[in-house]
Amino acid sequence: MRGAGATAGTDALRRGLCGAMLFKHSMVDGIANELASLAPTTMRQGLAAYNAQDDLNFDEAIPFLKDELAKCLKGEDAKEGITAFLEKRPPNWK
Repeated sequence: MRGAGATAGTDALRRGLCGAMLFKHSMVDGIANELASLAPTTMRQGLAAYNAQDDLNFDEAIPFLKDELAKCLKGEDAKEGITAFLEKRPPNWK
């Protein structure tokens, strides 16, 4: 995804990583490219966890987020990311 250009913003929207398209601007496009290059499943899980904890108080949110992070770290995205890093190659997100 990195360096995908104008399609990155559309791809981020399609993957559920952003809620609406913004006017093209170099900074916005750069942020969209960066988000689109990240693990889509983990990004969706993280956004869902963030939204779910919004109504919790601090003492409830911390254990909830800890559990959500543990789920992400056991997922395929984490395995692929670590493997790609060790093999010195870009990750192949599914």
